[in-house]
Amino acid sequence: MEQLKTIGRELAMGSQGGFGQSKEFLKLVKSIGEARSKVEEDCIVVHEIETLKR
Repeated sequence: MEQLKTIGRELAMGSQGGFGQSKEFLKLVKSIGEARSKVEEDCIVVHEIETLKR
């Protein structure tokens, strides 16, 4: 879980460099990294999958 938080922070800082990540993607990674439980992470991912299917 800590690794996800670290990756999210690094991606957020890297977004300034223009690596091609969208703000929406960075928001998704950050929200997963800040989730307090595996269940919360799963809910975020399932919601994103449903959004992408539309």
